Amino acid sequence: SDTIPTKLLREIEPYDLLGGVDYDPRLLAVHPAELYQTDVDRASLAVRSRLKGLAERRAMPSLQVRRPRRGYSAGWGADQDRSDPGRLRLNASTRYMSYRFGLCPVWIARLIEADGDVRRVIVNGQTGAAALGKFEQRGK
Repeated sequence: SDTIPTKLLREIEPYDLLGGVDYDPRLLAVHPAELYQTDVDRASLAVRSRLKGLAERRAMPSLQVRRPRRGYSAGWGADQDRSDPGRLRLNASTRYMSYRFGLCPVWIARLIEADGDVRRVIVNGQTGAAALGKFEQRGK
């Protein structure tokens, strides 16, 4: 959705994607629903970037544990520490991706505080996890 900040949506994750059910319009018939606004090409770019970062963060501790600590003496300049193996560089990428369209239940509400500030509240419809957005406007 373009109407809810990505940072706020991430605060109510994760969803149990294996616990989903097949689409049935009767599940939405009595509830107002927001239609998706992001096309699959734009969404795939965001997902690839997120998965790349996640894969790199998950792999880094394993690489750091296995990196040599000493024994680098050849080819170093006078100003470099000979025991330092240098920086690790990691690059994750995807070759193939497949997509499935899914509707994840998010309840969207507005909270009006005693001082008149209005904040967006979103709730994960599966887990009940909630996130509170920044104030949007000042009441009169």
